[in-house]
Amino acid sequence: LVDSAQGSEGEGIKIESILKALGVTGDKDIERLQRFFFNDDEQGEPELISPDQACLAIKQFLKELMAQHTTVATAFHTTAAADDDAERPSHEARDIWDLCTTVIAPKTFRVWGALETFMVRYNHILTQRSEVIEDIDKLQSQNNELKMLLNQYLGSRINQELYVPPTATISRLTNTN
Repeated sequence: LVDSAQGSEGEGIKIESILKALGVTGDKDIERLQRFFFNDDEQGEPELISPDQACLAIKQFLKELMAQHTTVATAFHTTAAADDDAERPSHEARDIWDLCTTVIAPKTFRVWGALETFMVRYNHILTQRSEVIEDIDKLQSQNNELKMLLNQYLGSRINQELYVPPTATISRLTNTN
């Protein structure tokens, strides 16, 4: 939209957008903003600040603006509490919460929702894998214990006293296969 606008009209749209984003609503706010962009030189003449200092000037303006709004809001709540004993949400509070619902674009919200869904699934899969790995470790340790017991039983002296020792049976079974 801004690029398609011709010349000064496009510039005007850009300026209006920036001022709106900064919370500048009237002439008084514009004058206050201008004060942050000018310093007095040695002769007392107003001089434009350097572009490097522009961000700092905007931050200072926003701090002052927020401080003013906080003071006004505090004064409003004090008088509202004195006038009205019933605790009900003010119109301004509802407006603020309504603005908060539009902070994130619907498309971005849907993407984050889908991402959350898949991350929950992924976490579930990783949890299952962790449990399976623990089961495998237990089975491997049991297998090693059983191998050691089998070797003890097969190597025992009592097996040599038997008419048919288990080692002879095992060796015949392996030879026939």
